[in-house]
Amino acid sequence: MRFIIPPTYLKLLLLLCTYISTYTLYAQEQEIDSLAQYSYEELDDLYLKHLYDESGKARIYADKLFLNAKKSNNQNDLFEANRRYAVLEKNQGNYQKALDYLSIAKNIATKELKNKSLETLCVFLEGQFSYQHGKYEEAFEYYNKAYDFYNRNNEYMTYMVSHNIALVKNVLGDQKGALKILLKNYNDFKAASEEERNYNFNRYSFSNTLMALSDTYLKYALKENITNRSLLDSADIYINLGLKESKRINDDLGYTSFLTGQGILAHERGNQQEALSKLATAEIRAISEKNKTQYPSIYYYTGMSYKSQNDYDNAIKFLRKVDSVSQKNAINYPLLDKTYHTLINLYNKKGDKENALKYWSAFEENNRINEHVSKNVKDAIHRDYDIKELETLIDQLASSKKANYNAALVIIITLLLLFLIYFFYSKNKQLQNKIKFDKLLTELESKKEEIPITQEKGKSTLTIDEEKVQQILAALAKFEDKKQFLDVNCDLAFVAKKVKTNKAYLSKVIHSEKQQKFIQYITNLRINYALEKLKEDKLFRSYDIKSIASELGFKSPDSFSRAFKNKTGIYPSYYIKNINKINTSEEI
Repeated sequence: MRFIIPPTYLKLLLLLCTYISTYTLYAQEQEIDSLAQYSYEELDDLYLKHLYDESGKARIYADKLFLNAKKSNNQNDLFEANRRYAVLEKNQGNYQKALDYLSIAKNIATKELKNKSLETLCVFLEGQFSYQHGKYEEAFEYYNKAYDFYNRNNEYMTYMVSHNIALVKNVLGDQKGALKILLKNYNDFKAASEEERNYNFNRYSFSNTLMALSDTYLKYALKENITNRSLLDSADIYINLGLKESKRINDDLGYTSFLTGQGILAHERGNQQEALSKLATAEIRAISEKNKTQYPSIYYYTGMSYKSQNDYDNAIKFLRKVDSVSQKNAINYPLLDKTYHTLINLYNKKGDKENALKYWSAFEENNRINEHVSKNVKDAIHRDYDIKELETLIDQLASSKKANYNAALVIIITLLLLFLIYFFYSKNKQLQNKIKFDKLLTELESKKEEIPITQEKGKSTLTIDEEKVQQILAALAKFEDKKQFLDVNCDLAFVAKKVKTNKAYLSKVIHSEKQQKFIQYITNLRINYALEKLKEDKLFRSYDIKSIASELGFKSPDSFSRAFKNKTGIYPSYYIKNINKINTSEEI
C-alpha cells in the first residue's frame, strides 16, 4: 500500500513552515531590540554562557555586540566581535567561515590596533581551527608562527602552543617529536614552584599534558611492535598519574577520559575482560556527566574487545553506536574510518551483504565529507586497514546484488523526472525574476519615486490645520533629502523630533498624504535608496548583505531581504548579481 500525502495537506504544511520561519526571525529581531538595556560585560557574559550549548542564543548576543561595536567604531570591540563570530562558526563546523572572521580580526589587530599580541592570538586560533578541521600541516605552520612570538614574552602561551604542536606531531605520526615536547612540559611543571605553576599554567595544564603523553605512547606502541610492551607501560604510568591529578583538582571529565584510557590500554595488552569492565565504568560516568566527546572512543574499543573475543554480535552492536554518536568531522574521522572498515568485514563474515554495502557507503561518505583531512593521516589509516583489499570485497558484494537492477533503474528515472520538474520550475522562476529586474531598471531610469505603487489619493479626513500639514510635508522633504531615514533608530518618535511635530500629527499626515503607514513609508524610502545606491555604487555592491542592511538602517539582514523582496519581487542578492553583470558587459 502506497502512502500519498494529499495536496491540501502539503500546502498546509508549507504554510506552517513559512509561518514558523517568519515568526522565528521576528522573535530574534525583537530579542536583539530588547538587549539595549545590557552593558558590554553583561552581553559578553551571556554570549559565553550560551556559546557551547545554545549557539542560536549566543549568536543573538554576538550580533548585538557587533552592532554596538560598528556603531561606536571601537576597533577593540570590532576585533572581539569578529573573534566571537569565528568561534561560533567553528563550533558549528563552518571552519572556512571561522577562518574568514579570524582573518578580519587579525587585520584589525595589525592595521588598526597595531597590536602584535592580538595578531598572534589570531594566528594561534587559526592553528586550533585548522587542527580541528583536519588540516594538520597548516595548523603546524600557524602554531610555529605563534611560538616564535610567545617564546620571548609569554610562558603560559609558550606552554599552550608547544602542547598543541605536540598534538599535531602525534597525529601526523611523529611520536618521538611529540614526546620530546610533552616530556619537557611535564618536567617544567614538576620543577615549578606553586607560585610559578599558578602564573605559568592553568588548572588543567598538568592533566592535559598527562593525557597527551598517555595517548602518544599508545599510538607509538601500535607503530613499534618490537618495543610495544615498554611503550604501553609508559602509557600506563601517565594514565595512573592522570587519574590522581584529575581527582586532586576535582576534574570529573578528565577522570573519565583517563578511565577510558585504562580500558584502551587493557584492550591493547590483550586483557579484553578488564578492558570491557573499565570501558563500561567509563560509559556510565560519561553518560552521567553528558560527556559526549568520550562516547566514540568508549564504544569503539568496547566493540573491538568483543571482536577480539569473537563475539561478533556485541562487536557490531557497539561499533554501530560509534556511527550513531559521532559527528562526521575531522576529529572523529580516523575512528569512523576504522569503525566502518571493521563493520564491513564483520557483516561480510556473517553473510549480511546489505549491511556490508551500507557501511561501505558510510565509509565513502566519511571520506567525501572530510576530503580536506591531511593526506598523511588518510594514507596511514588506509595502509593499516588495506583499503585495496576492502574495495575488492565490496566489488564482489556489489556484483551479487544485480537482481536489484530494475529497482535502481526506477529510482534513477524518478530522480530524473524530479530533476526535470525542478529544472523547468527553476527556469520559469528565473524568467519571472528577470522580468521583475528589467521592470525595476526601467522605472529607475525614468526616475519614478515609487516602484509599482499607483494609488489615487482619497479625500483628506485630516483635522489638522492645512498650514501645519504643509509644514510637516516640507520638513519630511528635508528629512528625505538628508537621508535621515537610514538611521538605525529611525522610529516614529525619532522622525517626529526631526520634523518638529508630535507623533500623532506625523502619523496622520504620512497616512493621508503619502498613503502609507509609517513603517511602510520608512521601509520604502530605504529600499528606493538601496536600489539607486546599489545600481550606481560598485563599492556598496561589494558589501555582504549584513553590511548593506546595517548601512540602510535595518536591524538584521533578514528584515532587509524580506522588505526588498516584498517591494520589488526579487531578493537583493539577485538584484546585485544582475547589476554587476550589466556593468561587466558594459566595461567589456
